[in-house]
Amino acid sequence: PTWRGGGAVLVCVLLVESATGADSWLPWLRARPGCPQQALAFAGGAPLLGTAAWARGRAQCGALRPWVVVEKQRGRALPCTAVIDGSSGPGERQQRSAPPKSGEAGGWRQQRPKDNGRPRAGERILKDYGDLNGDPLRIVEAGNGPFIVYGRIRFAMPGAWRDRPEGLSREFLTKFVENRMATCPTLRVSNVPFDADEALIQELFDKEQFPLATDGEAVLVERHPGGASKGLAYVRMRDGAVATAALALSGVSVKTGRHGEQRQIWIAKCFSKSPLAPQDSDAGSDHEAGAGRMPAKQRMQTLVFNITRLPLDPLLASQVSDLEEQAVGDRFEALGALARDPGVCKLLDTHRVSERTACKLISELGRQHDLRKAIAVYAWMRNHEEVKPNVFHLNALISACDRCGSWNTALRFLGELRALGLEPDTITFSTLISACSRGRRWDLGLQLLETMTAAKVVPNIITFNALISSCEKAGRPLEAFNCFEALNQAGLKADTVTYSALVSACEKVGDWERAWELYEDCRRSGVVPDTILYNALISACDKGGQPGEADRAFEMMTLDGVRPDLITFCSRISAHATVGDKVRAEAVFHEMQAAHIKPSIAVFHELLRSCQVSLDWTAAEGWLAELRSAGLEPTAFTFGLLTLACEQAGETERAANYDALRLGEAKLTS
Repeated sequence: PTWRGGGAVLVCVLLVESATGADSWLPWLRARPGCPQQALAFAGGAPLLGTAAWARGRAQCGALRPWVVVEKQRGRALPCTAVIDGSSGPGERQQRSAPPKSGEAGGWRQQRPKDNGRPRAGERILKDYGDLNGDPLRIVEAGNGPFIVYGRIRFAMPGAWRDRPEGLSREFLTKFVENRMATCPTLRVSNVPFDADEALIQELFDKEQFPLATDGEAVLVERHPGGASKGLAYVRMRDGAVATAALALSGVSVKTGRHGEQRQIWIAKCFSKSPLAPQDSDAGSDHEAGAGRMPAKQRMQTLVFNITRLPLDPLLASQVSDLEEQAVGDRFEALGALARDPGVCKLLDTHRVSERTACKLISELGRQHDLRKAIAVYAWMRNHEEVKPNVFHLNALISACDRCGSWNTALRFLGELRALGLEPDTITFSTLISACSRGRRWDLGLQLLETMTAAKVVPNIITFNALISSCEKAGRPLEAFNCFEALNQAGLKADTVTYSALVSACEKVGDWERAWELYEDCRRSGVVPDTILYNALISACDKGGQPGEADRAFEMMTLDGVRPDLITFCSRISAHATVGDKVRAEAVFHEMQAAHIKPSIAVFHELLRSCQVSLDWTAAEGWLAELRSAGLEPTAFTFGLLTLACEQAGETERAANYDALRLGEAKLTS
C-alpha cells in the first residue's frame, strides 16, 4: 500500500536471447532497496529476437535512476519497447519511442516520460497544492469550469465551490481525493486480450479472492460491433476498499485463449462514469445514467440482444395475439390486463433500467420488428413502482406497431394513453395515421384527424403527409386532394413527400395530366423534386398510356440532376411496352446498362411484354436468353408471357412448349 499510492514508475526492459540472461539480472534488481518482490515480473522465452524480460518497480530504487529504460541487443541500440506511465495506478498506457535513426550509436538508451501533472492545451492552473503521495494536486481551468486534477485523474469540482475554487484548502482537497479513492468500487482494466470475455476477467479476480459486486453487472468487456474485444473492460468490486486492494493485480500476465500468448493487463480506478453501476453520487441514481467510455448505442444493443433471445411468456404472447386480432371500435379502448414476462422483468430489474432507457429500448425493439418484446417491456413498466410510462413510451409503442403493421394494436395504445390520464400529442396522431395507412384504413385516418382537431392538437406537415399517403395507398385520390386543401388552409407548406404522395395518387388512376399539374405546382412553390416524385410522374404517364410524356419527365429529371434508379427505367420501359414500341423499349434498356444499373426480372418482363404486344416471338426468345445471361432464372410469369407472344404470332407448337414450362414452374414454385 505504501508504494501503490504514488511515486515514479521504474521500467527495465531487457532484450535477451534466452531466459538465462534475464535470470542474471534478478539478484541485482531484488537487491535494490524499496523495490517489492511482487513488483517484479519477467517473461522469459525462446532464443528469438525481441523476446523481452520485464521488471517493474514503484519505489525510489536506490542508486538506479527512476525513469531509466535500457535496451541492449548484440551491441546495437533498439527502439524503446515501452515506458509505463501509471501515476493514477500501476501503468495504464504504453508510450513507444521512435526507432533509432540511421547511424545512431549503439549501446544504452534512456527516455523520460511526460510529466503527469502538466496541464493540457488550453488549460491554466488556478492553484497548485504540491504533491500528494507523489502525484501533483491542482485546480485547473479549461474554459468550461474548474476541476480538480490529481496526477492523471480529474474530478468534478464540488458544486458549492465552483464560483470560488481558490478558497479550497489543501486539507479539504486531500480528504476529498482520499474519500473518492476509497469509495470508488469500479476498476478499468486495459490491454485486455482481444478474445477475452467476461468469464476470463472474473476468473482472474476470483482466483486472487477479490470479491466482485453481487447487485447487477460486475464485469463488462467493451466490444466492437463484430463481437471482438476493444482491449478494455470494467470491473465493479464489492466496495471501494476491495477495489483499492485489487490494484495489486495490475501488471499480471493473462494467457489468451486464441494464441496462448501472455499479455499484461493494467488496472486503475475508474472515476469517470462507467457502463456499470455508479460508483459515487456524481454518477446519478440511474444505472444507465452514464455510459462512460462505452458507447450508449453498444450498451443498448447488448440489452436488446439479451431481451430478444429470451423466450416470450406464453400468457403474454396469447394476450398480444388477441390484441392484433380484436376489432377496433370508434372508442379506441385501452389494452386491459397484461401479464408480466418473468425473464424480461428480471433482466430489466437487474439493469435498473430508467424511464429514458426504457423508451429507447422500446424504440429499438420496434426497429427490429419485435412488437411482442416491446409490449413486454411496457408490461414491466405498468407494474413498476418507480419507472412509470409517459407519452414518449406510448408514442414509441405506437411507432413499433406502425413498423410491424399492427394498426389495430396501435389504436388500442391511444385508449391506453387516455386511461393513464395522458394527453396525446401531434406525434401520437401522426404515427397512428401512418399505422392506419399500412392497413389501408384511410377512413380511420380521417377519423383520427377529426379527433385530433377536437382535442385541440395542432397537426403539422408530417400529420397531413401521413394522411395523404394513407388515402393514396387505398386508391382514394379525391380524399387525398381534400387533405391537401386542408393542409393549405392550415397555413402549412407542402414538401417533397406531399407532392410525391399526390402524384402517386394520380398514378393509381392514370391521371397523368393532373400529375403534371402537381409537378409544375411543386416547381413553382420552390420544392425540389426527388427521385421518388419523378418515378411517380413517369409511372403516371405509363398508366395513362403516354410514353412520350414519360420520356419528357425523364428529360426534366436529367436536367435537375436527379439520379435515376431501377424503378425509373422499369417504368419507362413499361410505358413503351404498353404501346408495343419494342424498339424504344430496347433503347431504354441499353440506357439503363450505360448507367450501370443491374436489371431485375421485372425489367425483362416488360421487355417480353413489348414483344408480345408487337407480335414478335423471336425477339421475345432473345430476351429470354438475355435474362438467363444476366444470372436470373425465368419464373412461371416469364413463360406465361412467352406463351402469349407465341400464341398471338401463330406459333402454337412453341406456345404449347412454353405453356408446359409455365405449368411445371408453377408446380415447382407451389
